[in-house]
Amino acid sequence: MEKYLELSRLLTDSNDRADAYWAELRTRLEQLPERFTAFLGLDPDERINLGGGYNKRVSGQVVGTANSTVLYDLEVIIHDQHSNSTHFIVQLAFYLDNGIYRLKERNGEFKVDLSPLEDSTEFWDRACKRIFEQILRLTEARAQPLVQVAR
Repeated sequence: MEKYLELSRLLTDSNDRADAYWAELRTRLEQLPERFTAFLGLDPDERINLGGGYNKRVSGQVVGTANSTVLYDLEVIIHDQHSNSTHFIVQLAFYLDNGIYRLKERNGEFKVDLSPLEDSTEFWDRACKRIFEQILRLTEARAQPLVQVAR
């Protein structure tokens, strides 16, 4: 019975550590929409009317987990100067690797690391800059076929 109790304690400890790991990743990701909204210089509480209701310009959601990774979609709504709205989805993966948090674009466009001793504000600033650059690439790619046709 003693050996069984030891196995039970080990399993409980392992499950508790796993639960804490997932909770930490999700808690950190919950900060991302507000931080990216602030990075863009917008009010995080502002909501815009898209016809079907009011939405935040930047939102995000966990879309799944794989191995030790949280899969996350960050949605950004941008209006052009003619009030046309476009939705951008930046697909992210967030995980802990040898004590270092890694946020990466799921297609491999960029990766941002956070060491345990580093200020998390610097990490989110770098992450927001990379996400912004990715949305710029997506915007340019969206316009590229139109520019080629116009030539």
